[in-house]
Amino acid sequence: MNICDSDVVFAPLVVTSEMGPRGETGVQTHFNGFIDYLRERNRHVEFVGPDEAQNSYDQLRAAKGALTRLIHVNKKIAYSGMRSLTFYSTRAELRRRLNGLPAWCVYAQDPVTARAAVSIRRLSSHRVVLAAHYNVSQAEEMVNRGNLRRGDRLYQRILAEEKATLQAVDKVIVFSKFMRDQLASHSDKPNQIVVMSNTVRSSEGLPSTISRDLIAIGSLEPRKNQEFLLRVLAEARRRGRVYSLTLVGSGEDRQRLEALGHYLGVATQVCFLGRQQNAASLLSTHKLLVHSALIESQGIVLIESLAAGVPILAPAVGGIPEVFDDGIEGRYWALTDVDASASMLIGLMEDDALRMRMAHAAKERYRSKFNHKLIFQALSQAVYGEV
Repeated sequence: MNICDSDVVFAPLVVTSEMGPRGETGVQTHFNGFIDYLRERNRHVEFVGPDEAQNSYDQLRAAKGALTRLIHVNKKIAYSGMRSLTFYSTRAELRRRLNGLPAWCVYAQDPVTARAAVSIRRLSSHRVVLAAHYNVSQAEEMVNRGNLRRGDRLYQRILAEEKATLQAVDKVIVFSKFMRDQLASHSDKPNQIVVMSNTVRSSEGLPSTISRDLIAIGSLEPRKNQEFLLRVLAEARRRGRVYSLTLVGSGEDRQRLEALGHYLGVATQVCFLGRQQNAASLLSTHKLLVHSALIESQGIVLIESLAAGVPILAPAVGGIPEVFDDGIEGRYWALTDVDASASMLIGLMEDDALRMRMAHAAKERYRSKFNHKLIFQALSQAVYGEV
């Protein structure tokens, strides 16, 4: 252990992320929940991202503006520049806040800001922990979004930087055994990779009145594969079952999905809500959460659905089977079989008693496996080096 117990308790913690402090992504849900947990226990914790540094340095803010405009001209150069800007911005702000402190912890939500923290570490009491939220690799995620070609120079650079960062940090937190196995093949220190369930706070208050059928929450991008949901909806309609679908999230696929909805004849059934700051609050107004991602390290929206007592339809990919069991809290459907998936959807939607049993099981699963107090306590111990 790098820090003695007395130092660990009082060492300031900085959470870093290439994303802003507020937003609807699972990453932001995770670190904001953890920050709130620590502050409730009077731990000193701050957030640092590129924007915090760019607010302090005019030249960094100007560089971000130029790179944002460049995205429309050359995505590869722009994204490469954004990664470098994130690194230098985060490093500058971390230096400003942590300079001269004998002990500190940085809990980084991505390899870029983790690398920035590692670059300013000078003492054994300076601790850096990486949370690996990405799926397989950030390079692969960029390929899946069409922003990068597999094997080109930027792709190789991202992979190399990720591998170096895995070796340099004190600990790596992953949120599924699936991701542990993915990263272990790239690390010379697999024992530093710790599997920990993700978590959310359960919503309080009276249950909401159910007003719609299906809800999907996630960015509108190729990996999330909402096209599959529209095709299942269309097949159900062909069989005489018309269900409403709420799509929460924004992204580059929205226009294409809207056009596909019209083509399939289900446009009037689909409501595009765009970004929602508290998307999880919408879950309890729907009968089912439907999920169609091609790959998912775990999927925090699935845990939010369990907490809300909403049954799930999702593919058995990545870490999803570690979140819920087929036939208990929901069902696994095959993304390659629209007909069978439509039958599964109809079977659940037309069986109120089955959905009620799954809803009860979902809440029990959340209480037994994803209790936020217990998980954040364990995460705190891992980040501060207490275990």
